Amino acid sequence: MVRAVSSMGVPTGAARRRFRWPRLGWWRWMLIAAALLIVGAAAGYRVAVAVAPPLQSAGASSWWYPQDSARAVDTEADGARQTTVPIRSGRQQGYVFTVDNPSDWTQIVLGALPGPSPGAEYAQVSVATADPYHGGGVFLPLHYGLPESIPPHQTRAVRIMWISTMCLPAESSRGIGAVTLRVSLGGFTRTENIQLPEQINVSGPSQGPCAG
Repeated sequence: MVRAVSSMGVPTGAARRRFRWPRLGWWRWMLIAAALLIVGAAAGYRVAVAVAPPLQSAGASSWWYPQDSARAVDTEADGARQTTVPIRSGRQQGYVFTVDNPSDWTQIVLGALPGPSPGAEYAQVSVATADPYHGGGVFLPLHYGLPESIPPHQTRAVRIMWISTMCLPAESSRGIGAVTLRVSLGGFTRTENIQLPEQINVSGPSQGPCAG
């Protein structure tokens, strides 16, 4: 069968009709439009979550145990602050600080990424169950746990605890200036690096058995 073509080599007549879009009922077009809207909304939602501001330090902080607070030495140079306490080898030490949630999303702290503390290879992180400034008291009376929600534009206390096992010679110290949290936000999990209000250090010498 000979295929009819124009002088330009383009199919004509019945042959050209083979390339027309298939006719769809209105309900099929509605389904396609709805699917495109859902895909666009999902993409927009994910972008909104991705650009939500992370938790940030609210400024207030303290050593957890009174014996550490009593012996803390605070210094500042070139705008950087640090606080140092003697290491209490084999004993638990800790630090607590406040964070704000500046976003419009509830952020759920799931835990911390494995990382060092001032006096040990790993630390445990927990979050207060109430706002320390609105009915929760200041740090010590609060209850801490994980996972814990921080509602939009609210403040919570974050506690770092460890057993000091590092070997530190006299006149040496070891510290950290940030903690990395695993946070759930809008159904997605991300990591947030929270800068501490000050670098926290423990100083030697270590007493008794130690490692590292």
